[in-house]
Parts: sequence; structure tokens; C-alpha cells
Amino acid sequence: MAARYIVCLNRQGKVRMSKWYERTGVAEQRATIGRIHRLIQRRLQFRSCNSVDFGADTQLVFKKYNGLYFVVCVGREENGLLYLQAIPLFVQLLDRYFDTVSELDLVFNFYKMHRVLDLVFVDGELVATKTEAVLAQLGRM
Repeated sequence: MAARYIVCLNRQGKVRMSKWYERTGVAEQRATIGRIHRLIQRRLQFRSCNSVDFGADTQLVFKKYNGLYFVVCVGREENGLLYLQAIPLFVQLLDRYFDTVSELDLVFNFYKMHRVLDLVFVDGELVATKTEAVLAQLGRM
């Protein structure tokens, strides 16, 4: 199985992007996002690694960029390092697409951000790893 969901949070825990690849209710999503934010804040406070077990069969892989936390939840059997390397790729694509992306770009241009996300991840699977190829596809859209 691939990524279960991808979430982008700011320092206060507000969701700036979320993409769920499993059917999940809104109340459960909110509770999960709250748990994720508290866990990540604790991990970063102690400068721990960027991967943590989250539940019985999942792990969180996360990275912080300019006050935003990009989080990918994958199964324990998945390679977390692969998804950890995909986060900088996604951020780099956003940065080049928006010409120095900011949190406000993600809020007001969420449809563009989801377009980039959908080119990199299809149904939770990492499918694009070349920056130039994805940018060329974005240029054609």
C-alpha cells in the first residue's frame, strides 16, 4: 500500500493542505490532525528524527520548511525514506511553480497546489521524481 494521507500544517496546527487516500470521516480527520501536530511539535522540540510510529500499522514521515510541516502517513511495511525524499521534491516543485512559495500561496491557490500534488502522487503512490518533467506537464496545463 502507498501513502494513506498527506498533510501540510503550519506552526499553529492549521491545515494548509490535506489529501486523504483512504475513506475517513471529517471528525476522525480532525482528531488525527490534532494528534499529528502535537506529536510533531514534541519531536521537533527534542530534535528527533523525521519518522515516528503512528498507530499500530502506520508511521509518519515529516519535514519542516519555513514554518510549515509536510507530513506523509505510510504503512510500516513502506519505505519511509522514499517518502521523506519526496517531500523536498514536492516543496521544490511548489517553490518553482509559485516562484518562491509562501503559506499564503498555499491558502489562496490551493487548487494549483493540489495540481502539483496530483502529478507527484497518484492514489498515494509516488510516480514523478523528475522536477523538470513535472514542471513541463504543469506548463502544458
